Amino acid sequence: MKKQPINNNNNSKNNVNNNSKNNNNVNNNNNNSDVNKKVEEMYLAKEELREDIIIDKRKILDLDQRNNLNIEALDNIVNMKSENKNGKLWIYTGDIFIQMKEGNAKELIIKENDSIESEIGSLQSGLVEKQQNLKQLEIDYQLERNKLFT
Repeated sequence: MKKQPINNNNNSKNNVNNNSKNNNNVNNNNNNSDVNKKVEEMYLAKEELREDIIIDKRKILDLDQRNNLNIEALDNIVNMKSENKNGKLWIYTGDIFIQMKEGNAKELIIKENDSIESEIGSLQSGLVEKQQNLKQLEIDYQLERNKLFT
């Protein structure tokens, strides 16, 4: 049996080709890993923004309810005028009752309503901005996600 000489050129070319294929696979894995991380970060940011929007909507509802209660209290003060002989009212603020003059009580409630309405306005304007940001994040998220699966 005659031994055939080994052609080192062929083997070295195969090794180079295998190494370049392996390097390409490593690069693709790194790219996929980067895209995976980016998609995950975008998803988390999107969910966090959704939670912020829900919290702001809840705050608006709570403030609106408080505003309505104050309006009801003002109506009651006007209706009770004939019943109130000494001109003083009991007002519940926080966790205590305070006796105040009718005029001061109305003024206090009106001021509180003004501050509530301004706070609702600022929350609503921030809410519009957050919703726009959420829409843009959802679009960007879908684009990145499509890159990952194509």
